Amino acid sequence: METGSIIIGIVLAAICIIPFVLVRQNKKRKEKQLLENLRNAAAEQQCLISSHEVLGQMAIGMDASRRFVFFINNNHNELLVRYVNLADYRSCRAVNSSKAVNSGDSHFRVIDKVELVFIPVVKTNPDTTWTFYNAEDSSHLYGELEFVEKWAGLINTLIKKK
Repeated sequence: METGSIIIGIVLAAICIIPFVLVRQNKKRKEKQLLENLRNAAAEQQCLISSHEVLGQMAIGMDASRRFVFFINNNHNELLVRYVNLADYRSCRAVNSSKAVNSGDSHFRVIDKVELVFIPVVKTNPDTTWTFYNAEDSSHLYGELEFVEKWAGLINTLIKKK
């Protein structure tokens, strides 16, 4: 009777644990694919990714020696690949677009977009904008604001090293 209880306990534990293991493996596989796509985009520009970070379906990385930054977004299984040569830009800033919302007696702000904006050296050239969060595409923020602010700082440090 004890052996049967032990077997049932082990089977139930396995049933509870297996979904978490499968989700984690799937996440790791998707992250690995994003990084591979990021490295391939860099290789097309004769660059090597020296630092990178993944957030959900997005990855950003840079080649500090060549001063290039790369962005990959796999939104709705459509791969978006972007890159900039920092020699063409004088600064980078995190932009948080929001709107005021009134609900009865409460007033609060709702974030619409979180973007990384590159300001070109030549003032007549347009800014380059990478969108990390758009309220129309996603209902929740998952750390995009902190992610973009961190990378804006890293990129500005690299721009100033000229």
